[in-house]
Amino acid sequence: MTSKLLVILLLLFPTSLLAAEHNVSSAADIAAALQVAKPGDTLLMADGAWTDQHILIKADGQPEKPITLRSTTPGKVILTGQSSLKIQGQYLIVTGLH
Repeated sequence: MTSKLLVILLLLFPTSLLAAEHNVSSAADIAAALQVAKPGDTLLMADGAWTDQHILIKADGQPEKPITLRSTTPGKVILTGQSSLKIQGQYLIVTGLH
């Protein structure tokens, strides 16, 4: 009985509908993750100093499923040096950066 219930749940909620988390540690990692990110996904930035990183968030989320870029620990990602952050698109959230 349990296996039948599991099959039914998998059919009702396919994994492609679930949001994913992408761990990133550089601007290049962010660019690569955005190539596969879907609405509702989160890009988790590694804590620490991000020096001279030119980050471009160019994507489109959805009203109920924004794409989020956030630090793993709020306030623990510090953009330093000549770092920049540019955002292009709709329904994008950036949070937890310093």
